[in-house]
Amino acid sequence: MLSTASGAAALTVDPTLGASIALDQNEPLVGSVQLSIQSVVGNPTRVTYFVDTRELTSGTVGPLFPATWSTPAWGNGSHLLN
Repeated sequence: MLSTASGAAALTVDPTLGASIALDQNEPLVGSVQLSIQSVVGNPTRVTYFVDTRELTSGTVGPLFPATWSTPAWGNGSHLLN
């Protein structure tokens, strides 16, 4: 979820935001994975990352909004990251 300075929020799946999540490793993911936001349109002030619809963490340090995902805590298998 990207939040703008005015407090409006939009899911990253909104194509008008032009945002995507970058990972520091290729699949299969193991250990700690560094997340960041790429190609953001506008000036978001906060990014909230979700794994399988559960909140993982929020970042307020732009423009990349880095975060760490500890994958062992989520179990093996496919996961939805947004």
